[in-house]
Amino acid sequence: MTIPVRLLTSHGELVTASFSADSLDQVGAREPDGVYTIARTYRSDHVVMLEAHMDRLERSAQLEGIQLDLDRSRLRSGLRRLIHEAGFPESRFRISIARHSPDTALLAVEPLRVISEQLRMTGVPAATICIDRPNPQAKSNRWIQPREQARRQLPDWAYEGLVCSPDGVILEGLSSNFYAVVEGKLRTARGTVLAGVARMILLKVAEGLVETSFEPVRLDEVNALDEAMLTSSSRGILPIVRIDEDIIGTGEPGPVAQELWRRYQRWVEQHLEKI
Repeated sequence: MTIPVRLLTSHGELVTASFSADSLDQVGAREPDGVYTIARTYRSDHVVMLEAHMDRLERSAQLEGIQLDLDRSRLRSGLRRLIHEAGFPESRFRISIARHSPDTALLAVEPLRVISEQLRMTGVPAATICIDRPNPQAKSNRWIQPREQARRQLPDWAYEGLVCSPDGVILEGLSSNFYAVVEGKLRTARGTVLAGVARMILLKVAEGLVETSFEPVRLDEVNALDEAMLTSSSRGILPIVRIDEDIIGTGEPGPVAQELWRRYQRWVEQHLEKI
């Protein structure tokens, strides 16, 4: 199925893109050099923290040396029209800003593939891969090619790849942020990883439940982790029950991850807004 891909002009017009695609991944592989963000809808045309996604677009552009003055009202209007045109019950959308034409935006929408409750109940396995991420605090499509090369190196059983530094620190997932619970603390890297929007929500809802530490997890600590999890805007919170050959905790989603997911869902429901 071909998905809608449109160029939003500086005058607010939606123009059919010069290429077609069957998925947001294909869009990312074909779009020009620049920055982007990906999120999902709720109730057809509601979103959560869209302003934070736009903030990150501007921050990413700044880090990449792109002069961007984002017209947020025009962007919202174009995105709303494209989502209504697509007509999917729930959508996953991509907003891209090209380096050579920052006054326009490339918009694409695909049907949302909802994570099954069974997968949340069983958790997922992950494998580590030590690679360098260019400009990790920017959501730049310069990361797409090395990320996909790394993904092809993962074992078949791995749901997600966890990026580790040359000195053995787990930083983030290939398309997610990473967290672990160890000795009663929620640990996650900061400063050397992308500031995910779902991550912002998780850190909010963790308050009062578990102490947060920004000391990243080392590879030699994996066998001592009580719980592990990932976040992304499309998937929310997903427990990790295996990393490489190590079973995490009991091998099932732990109580902290489960409570964080309940709190995350409530927070999202309370903060939904129309595009």
